Amino acid sequence: MATDGFVHLSFGHQLARVATEIAAGTPDLVLLVVDPDGLEDDLKVEGGFPHLYRAIPVSAVRLVADFPASPDGSFALPESARRAELELTALPSFDAVAARCRSVMAGFAGPWWIGGGWAVDAGAGRLSRPHLDIDLIVLRPDVEALGRHLAGWDVRLARSGTLVEWDGRELHEADHQLWVRPDDGQRPARWQDFAADPGFFEVLVEQFDPAQQTWVFRRNRTVRGPLERLGPPRGFLRPEVALLYKAAAAAGTDPATAAKAEADFRHAVAHLDAAQRAWLRDAVARSDPQHHWIPVLAD
Repeated sequence: MATDGFVHLSFGHQLARVATEIAAGTPDLVLLVVDPDGLEDDLKVEGGFPHLYRAIPVSAVRLVADFPASPDGSFALPESARRAELELTALPSFDAVAARCRSVMAGFAGPWWIGGGWAVDAGAGRLSRPHLDIDLIVLRPDVEALGRHLAGWDVRLARSGTLVEWDGRELHEADHQLWVRPDDGQRPARWQDFAADPGFFEVLVEQFDPAQQTWVFRRNRTVRGPLERLGPPRGFLRPEVALLYKAAAAAGTDPATAAKAEADFRHAVAHLDAAQRAWLRDAVARSDPQHHWIPVLAD
């Protein structure tokens, strides 16, 4: 502040690189997550970085976290800070997320849907928790058109916790996750930094049988149906389909992921009608006949 007249800040996806460049190996650093609400008159984004032309008010600090260097002297964004930033920027309503998705996908000719927790909550009619990311669903035959549509974005293939540059062409059969963020030239390498960008969203590529004109569940090809099963294009995925994708996580070994999937199920299941419950029960049973959701759906 004394020399430049402002406080240098970073967005979450910039932090690890900046900290490593200017403070590699420095011990005892502390990381602050600052809420910009109410600071707009003194906050400017210059050269891609936020600069605050006043001291940071204590009331604006949402998180204080130890920020230790890695053994090689570099820094990585703590998960607590990534989540705290995303909670500050989480979209507040179904209308807001739908508007953002329509803006991103404007001009894309193929069908697409909003999935994940947003779709589950849309089926229940109310938000159960802040949703820190957006899942967009597209069909595999439309992937190359999607690559052309997202030219100018930073798009990566997500493979087992790594991010790989995507050339915008047809995906390998095993690939079904694309991570997307606005391309500001920074090109974060770690997935944590990539996902810290508030503009981040995920594209999930779903199987489609063109001969039968049916959607095919990528985890079990015996589960399939007309595109109407997914819901109206350019809207929210039907909640029973969104829950099907969460079923494996709910029965998995990662406690945090399982807890979130289970909470989504408990929030939405009472809002499913008899046909939706029957379809989800059958679809889950095809992959996991002992799944703990089956008795609940049969009740």
